[in-house]
Formats: sequence, structure tokens, C-alpha cells
Amino acid sequence: MNEAIVDDPGRIVTTKDIDNYFNLQITTKVYIGSEQEPHDLILDTGSMWTWVQTEHCWSCGTHNNFNPKASKTWEELEESDGRMMATGYGSGAVFGFAGTDRVCLKPNEICANKHRMSAVVAETGLDTLVGDGILGLGPDTLTDMPKLFIDSLKEDGAIDNRIFAFLVGLNHNLGSKFMVGGYDLNKYAKGPI
Repeated sequence: MNEAIVDDPGRIVTTKDIDNYFNLQITTKVYIGSEQEPHDLILDTGSMWTWVQTEHCWSCGTHNNFNPKASKTWEELEESDGRMMATGYGSGAVFGFAGTDRVCLKPNEICANKHRMSAVVAETGLDTLVGDGILGLGPDTLTDMPKLFIDSLKEDGAIDNRIFAFLVGLNHNLGSKFMVGGYDLNKYAKGPI
């Protein structure tokens, strides 16, 4: 685990490498379910929902698919009453079943143990999606149904502060990073901020 004291009272719990696809989609690997299956999820600051494609998704691309039935920690949300949920993204949408499961930044480390998410069984208009789904980091102002991943980590005591930061490297000399629980200006900032 990479820890660092920062300018803020919080601390960096982890710094993860991220992949930058033409400054359009930024992904990082997370581990989902009791089996801690690795999935590349898009870090989305405009969405509240975390979702991942399932093996039953008839319209999804050829990505690494999640099987909620194989996860001993997957639980369907009672309030969804067995109905599918839908979430729109500009020209596209996903349809799936809402539930909770264990979502970790490293295998069985820095985990949100009952994070609200959707197991997607259909999608439309998302043909250029490079990841297996989305990790919702957007503001939670629309509804209390989804919970932000950062909030779930804080509630479970995995991080001290509700903070995340990105370093998006514009060239190959500086790798892109996703920092959770704090930030490190001494290491990643250049000049006054």
C-alpha cells in the first residue's frame, strides 16, 4: 500500500495507475465480488452509478464480464423489487439489476464492502466503451439510490477523507494516476497552485 502524508489532513490510501484513452476515457482496474474479479472501469466524474457488464449482456462488447450469481457477496437491492434500472449517457444507455457487492482498489484491499452498483444486462449507443463498466465518482445530487464509491470507502473506514484526485499525464514520461483519500502536491504538482 502506498501511503503519503499530504497538505490536507487526510492521507493517500492508495495511488493507482490509470490508462488514458485519448483524453476521452480514463480507466483503472478494480476488483469486484467475493472472487475479486478484475475489471477495467471508466472513472466517471459525471455519473453516480457504478456498473459493470455481465455475462448475460446480449448487446455488450467483448469485455471482461461480471457474474453476480458467482459472487457470494452480491445482494440485490430490496427497493429495486426485482425490476431493471436504466441509466442514460448522452447518446447511450445501460439496463441492469441494482445490488450491492464488494468493490476493491486492490485485491481484498481498500474496499467498499456493500457498494451499490448495477449488473448490466443490456446497453445501447456505447459502442466505443473501452472498459467493462463505469466507476461513478460524480456528485450525488439527483437521488439517494446510487452511492458514490468514495462515500462507500469512507463509510467502511477504508479512507479518512472523501477526496480523490487525478493526474493525467499528457506524454509517456509521466504516467497517469488516480489518488484516493487525499493528494500529494509535492510529488505530482508543478509550480504554485
